Amino acid sequence: MLSRLLMGPVFLLLVLTPSFLFGGPPDVDKTHRLRFERDVLPILARHCHECHGAKAPKRGLDLRGIRSLVDGGQSGVIAVPGKPGQSYLFQMVRRQTMPPRGKAKLSKAEVETIRSWIAGGMLADTPYTIPQPRDLVGPGDRQHWSFQRLSRPTVPVVNSSSDVVTAVDAFVQTRLEMAGLGMAEPADRATLLRRVVLDLLGRPPFPAEQDRFLSDSMPGAWQRQVDRLLASPEFGQRFGRHWLDVAGYADTVGFDHVPTQVIMTEGKWRYRDYVIDAINADHRFDHFLHEQLAGDELVDWKRADHYTPEIVRNLVATGFMRTARDQTHESVGVITPNYYEVLFETMDVVTGGLLGLSIKCARCHDHKFDAVPQQDYYRLMATLMTSYNPADWRPVYRFDAKVNERSIFDVSKTTRREIDDENVRRDRAIDSQQKRIKAVRGTAGSRILAVKRAAVPEPIRADVVAAIAADPKNRSPVEKYLAGRFEKLLKVVDAEIDGELVAKEKATIALAEETIGDLQQQRRGYGRIQALFDVGKVSTTFVLRRGDFRYPGLPVAPGYPSVLCDTPGQSVMTPAKVPAGTSGRRLALARWLTRPQTRASALVTRVLVNRFWQALFGKGLVRTSGEFGVQGTPPTHPLLLDWLAGEFQRHDWQVKPLLRLLLVSRVYRQSSRPVDSNRARQVDPGNRLLWKMPLRRLESEAVRDSLLAVSSRLDRSLGGPPVPQSAHSDGRITINAEALKRPFDRWRRSVYLVTRRGYAVTVLDVFDQPSILTTCSRREASAVPLQSLTMINGPFADERARGLAEAVLSGARAGADDRFQSDRVIQAVYRRALCRRADIEELRLCRAALQAQRKSFLAAGRDEMQSMRQAVVELCHTILNTSEFLYRE
Repeated sequence: MLSRLLMGPVFLLLVLTPSFLFGGPPDVDKTHRLRFERDVLPILARHCHECHGAKAPKRGLDLRGIRSLVDGGQSGVIAVPGKPGQSYLFQMVRRQTMPPRGKAKLSKAEVETIRSWIAGGMLADTPYTIPQPRDLVGPGDRQHWSFQRLSRPTVPVVNSSSDVVTAVDAFVQTRLEMAGLGMAEPADRATLLRRVVLDLLGRPPFPAEQDRFLSDSMPGAWQRQVDRLLASPEFGQRFGRHWLDVAGYADTVGFDHVPTQVIMTEGKWRYRDYVIDAINADHRFDHFLHEQLAGDELVDWKRADHYTPEIVRNLVATGFMRTARDQTHESVGVITPNYYEVLFETMDVVTGGLLGLSIKCARCHDHKFDAVPQQDYYRLMATLMTSYNPADWRPVYRFDAKVNERSIFDVSKTTRREIDDENVRRDRAIDSQQKRIKAVRGTAGSRILAVKRAAVPEPIRADVVAAIAADPKNRSPVEKYLAGRFEKLLKVVDAEIDGELVAKEKATIALAEETIGDLQQQRRGYGRIQALFDVGKVSTTFVLRRGDFRYPGLPVAPGYPSVLCDTPGQSVMTPAKVPAGTSGRRLALARWLTRPQTRASALVTRVLVNRFWQALFGKGLVRTSGEFGVQGTPPTHPLLLDWLAGEFQRHDWQVKPLLRLLLVSRVYRQSSRPVDSNRARQVDPGNRLLWKMPLRRLESEAVRDSLLAVSSRLDRSLGGPPVPQSAHSDGRITINAEALKRPFDRWRRSVYLVTRRGYAVTVLDVFDQPSILTTCSRREASAVPLQSLTMINGPFADERARGLAEAVLSGARAGADDRFQSDRVIQAVYRRALCRRADIEELRLCRAALQAQRKSFLAAGRDEMQSMRQAVVELCHTILNTSEFLYRE
């Protein structure tokens, strides 16, 4: 009977059943193996049950039983069998963080009991199981509109076909017809030209550009104008600024707290230039994202003998991953928490910039609204841990060593050695030529000195020479006297040598100086790149309890957000095949984000297309352009958004064809001032259906660049280091004229001014230049008195008004006849500033204003010419202060 029992299913069940279902492994020595009920529960009852007991346990943590203890609370699992170091419970009592202040702390013996119990496997009399991380993302969570794969909507058929030029118009017109509305009449050509040039180039059209378009009466004139603008290098400067906002780009290091202290790292501006160049070249946007997330993993730069332009471009592109506020250049004693702040902010840049999701809540706990478990947050962060490795951290800057620890040279080690060796040879050659010059001049100087010495009386000549040659500190009284009497007389100066040189000597020196100049020009140098790359060994990533690096929880592997995957298995990351010395995690993430026919690429594309729409229409089809989760607003035209996203992918992720499609549409070309809009305002007061073109104020950079453009001062050159700024005691921040390498750098486009996180040049700041914390998905426009004061009384606006007046008067004969040709002057001002002609009433008012100002200045004692010019300056200043100049219709 016993043998049958031992061999039967009951015995097998007893043998094979996991021991933890019966309170842990077999108790070999019950006198030494700690158990929950007997040894641990009394300690918890004395110290913890007041807060974590029967009455609404704090943070959802109930410590009255083994099952509720292992379930954990809002911070997740608090105890891991066999691993006290990863157990939140032990860490809190060991550090005496808990019980809270004012409560009796656990004794050392009690703390050791809890440690030993966890280390021994967390034995208990009550059966329990360790909870496994559960899939908090279900099919219902994936039904949110932005998490769906792209559909391919059919272009609708509309009743008013005359308002349909492109498929974009059909989608918009369908919604308008459903509401009983229609589009506004087309804008006039001058307004349309100013609109598109401001949108694409960030400045008003120049008179020559106006002439070219307005005189083109052939079919396709608008399409040709759009193509010219998209081909302009200024397009990249304008649209590059939009992406730099998304990336959270700043030239400065860290939080940038002090207005007078600007700390920058060498070569960071090269990422800004990379963005502008890529957009001008219409680089495929999926490749653009790949390079920014993992450019270092696309090329074998570590083993390259020489860096190709492709290698340098890919390394510079990873500056996207270096835009977070990195404070690890500060005191060594406080940098440890900053490691993780850099990681967290980089996560915000990636998820907010590419996915349009704000998931920072999941840093501390499962997201309360979006289906983003805390585990998913740290799985995604694991893709960055190989580069931002806390176990092998590279500070962004060391004050003591003046070394960029995270930067790399823009040439390979081999090339660097070659350059250094070449420069050493050139320096030797330069030194040889300098010695030749010194010898020739020395010979001439010796001749002069011989003549001067001959003038000294012969009996004391030798003593005088010896006195002058003696060390001044050790001269005898006689030597001091002789040196004081004759030293200046016997001194040979450069001017005397120049006059003594004979023709042959001059030719020798000239040849040597020319050789030195050639050698100096041949010297080569190299700079630095602020790149991201893997460092150190791959370390384990843990879920951080409450986002605190001091309390690591369960380990996680790199992976993708579950809500964008159909099954849990799809969220597991397989590193990409990459060159040796890197993990391939970031490249795997980049390719996953852009893989066709996936939820992830659909979300990324919708976010991008929405931003392009926002750049042209002021607001996106999704108003919350930085929030595509459940807390964001749904799209006003969902079918249009998906259709555009699909077109974007089908046309190789290229931006210019998509923008061209939007710009030639009827909806873009409609007026912002419809003749009859009463009913439309009642039905759709927010213009969500786009029954007119939205009116919007220029962004800060466009305001400054427009002021420079109309006054013929805008420097449109590409690339280079940022233009420095200086802070004044009155709070103003201006361009630092003393630090400029070229005087005209003060007129460079605003995208090239040094970008600080909280201290922009005043003329930009008052017009809502954003404070760059992590990313900026949408610019806001305010209307405050300081803007008017800046435009009326500010020195920059005053200078630009004078510049506009000079440009206008240089094209008109400003004589005394014909009232200074006032009509020509007025029309020239309107044309440059507002891109249109003044109407009859405006001409009358401006004539009167010019005459009144002229008489006023004459009465103040100025002559006729000065009075005329100053009157034109005042007119220009007035026009630049109009809403029409500061707004885009």
